[in-house]
Amino acid sequence: MDGDFPVNNFEHWESYDPETGTAKSYLIATEPCVVEIKKLQLKTTFKKWETIHCEISQKYDDDTVEWLANKSGLEIEKIYEDHQKLFKDYLFKIKK
Repeated sequence: MDGDFPVNNFEHWESYDPETGTAKSYLIATEPCVVEIKKLQLKTTFKKWETIHCEISQKYDDDTVEWLANKSGLEIEKIYEDHQKLFKDYLFKIKK
């Protein structure tokens, strides 16, 4: 994209709400700066403490995933998890 993004002028900041399972992450400008993306003909300025909202990640327990799957006409075929059981991927199939 032929961009000029001064990465050293930003810090990564994240938050997690254990009641909702919502994780958010941001880049926060640590000083005023200019970001330019030449291919988009875009130039924008950031003030100190201004943020870029990068992501929202939603965490679900098995019961909620199963409920969401059922509401969508799916069922869980297989659950893949890491050895510490901190992360899961689900394989779904269409309910018959």
